Amino acid sequence: MRKVFPNKAMMRLSLDHPVFNARFRLRKVMTMVNGVRFMRPPVIYAIDIGTRSAAILAPDGMGAAWSNSSYHVGGKHIMGESAVRLGVNIVAYVLASTEYGRFLAQDFPLYDGSTSEGDTVRFALARYHGSWSINPAIQNSVLQALSDNTDIDVDYQPQVVSLDDPRIAEYPLVFMTGHYNFLLNKAEIENLTRYLRRGGTLVASAAAGLKPFDAAFRRELDKALPKNPLIKLPPTHPVFAGGWNPINGITYTPAALRDQPNLEFPEFYGAFIDNRLAIIYTPYDLMSGVNRESNAYAKGVSNDDATRIVINLITYALSN
Repeated sequence: MRKVFPNKAMMRLSLDHPVFNARFRLRKVMTMVNGVRFMRPPVIYAIDIGTRSAAILAPDGMGAAWSNSSYHVGGKHIMGESAVRLGVNIVAYVLASTEYGRFLAQDFPLYDGSTSEGDTVRFALARYHGSWSINPAIQNSVLQALSDNTDIDVDYQPQVVSLDDPRIAEYPLVFMTGHYNFLLNKAEIENLTRYLRRGGTLVASAAAGLKPFDAAFRRELDKALPKNPLIKLPPTHPVFAGGWNPINGITYTPAALRDQPNLEFPEFYGAFIDNRLAIIYTPYDLMSGVNRESNAYAKGVSNDDATRIVINLITYALSN
């Protein structure tokens, strides 16, 4: 796997991953190790392209259960119905992700011009030691939406900045996303704190709406701003109700509605510094919708509403 994907790490999938929920909801499976049977959480590893698990590794055998063969007493097996259900989930996940895989395989437009001078909008994607770059061409999609729907001049040159880079101060707005657990080092925490306290705005979302990033983001944010907790923003907050395009109700993807059928308003949280909204965060996927990605398992905001929200977030941040 390392030879095929030299720059990608194989990660253990969390239990909210679609592989464990595509058809059957699996939290524990019957396992046999060296002849001893017990129930335990299923273990699957994967290498992702985007938020799609493109290479899947099951370290425990399932073939004996699938073929109704004898279990090797010295082996590690997922047994019986557990193996069948996990196998069905994997097949269902792969089939449902085929279109998303084709989307990720296309050649995305790349801007090869120089940075525009003058009064133009620039924002950056935050680079950190984790799954920070998973939405191809997202900057182009956001900037094109701004250009098409507002009078704002945009700079199409992609911008990426590490969280520990002092140049982060050059960007009034930084976007951050990911779908796995991550840890920020001391330099990243301190630099992020300075950036936010000096007027910068961070907009973050959990890619595919997966919980490991949500938990990690909340934990690491508490290190950067321990006295500025995330507070749920009401639908009447100016970031939604005012600005470029007032937003009342919004629609979420079918995957999100399967977990929360009553979702109809923006589920966003904010951290305030001296009454200024410095961080805007949603535990649901925002960027897949803006990029119009065909990800059947993304738990997030639908395409058109995601674009409307992102434009509102940018115009609000720039005017405040």
